[in-house]
Amino acid sequence: MRQLVWVALLLTLSVVGVLAQGDTGPRSKKELDEERTQWIQHVLRSLSTIKPGMTRKDLSRVLDMDGGLSFRLAG
Repeated sequence: MRQLVWVALLLTLSVVGVLAQGDTGPRSKKELDEERTQWIQHVLRSLSTIKPGMTRKDLSRVLDMDGGLSFRLAG
């Protein structure tokens, strides 16, 4: 009986905690679409600054190395 009371109390506190946080659910589809569109525009603007003859140093300002292992002969 005592365990049941504790479980009920914890469950109640959990529900109250979630409700007290307010609207933390996922954003609307429209908001996500706008955010993604802005991100894509930013990426395209950055990529449009790449020109033939740029040095590696210049490219490193636009592009980030992805890390990991890389081999010259890897396909």
